[in-house]
Amino acid sequence: MTEITNVAEVEAALLTLNDFQKQIVAAETKRDKSIEFYRSLIENAREVCRKEVERIQFESVDVRHALKKFYDANPPKKGKTHKFAGGSFGYRHQDTCYSIGDTVADADNPALLEFVKNGHEDFLRVKESVNWAKLKTALTFVGDDVYLKSTGEVVPGMKAYPQPDKFDVKIGRVTADDLDDDWLKEDNS
Repeated sequence: MTEITNVAEVEAALLTLNDFQKQIVAAETKRDKSIEFYRSLIENAREVCRKEVERIQFESVDVRHALKKFYDANPPKKGKTHKFAGGSFGYRHQDTCYSIGDTVADADNPALLEFVKNGHEDFLRVKESVNWAKLKTALTFVGDDVYLKSTGEVVPGMKAYPQPDKFDVKIGRVTADDLDDDWLKEDNS
């Protein structure tokens, strides 16, 4: 169909678009079902792997405990580490852990953030970024130059690329419930 010249052709074109929309929904529905199928396979594989890792970690606790007993009974003559061809073991310094209430005190802890905001700003990290949505409404352009509307100040290095209007056709919304079983088969051509 290259040219539409009458109402019947308009109706046919809209039906064609509706048919295309059904094809799209059918393809998306098949995709979603496939994704769900593979997600369940992946989740099953993760669970099998988790159980195997858990088993191995449980067994390694016994070996680690035996090495700790050996270390405690035979401290190294030099340093804090026993070194062997297969590896080394010993006590390692660990950083102090902090908590606020029942939660770990880290950079994202709300109570810690509030404390730092109130008189300890030198520990506050601020991430700067442009409010792009607001800035776009404040811009105008003439030729290659982009200006702030309010001051006429040129925004250095910025260029504007006006976009042409996009032709759009709206048809009724099609969902998977609108499809016959034939639409969900592998080939609809």
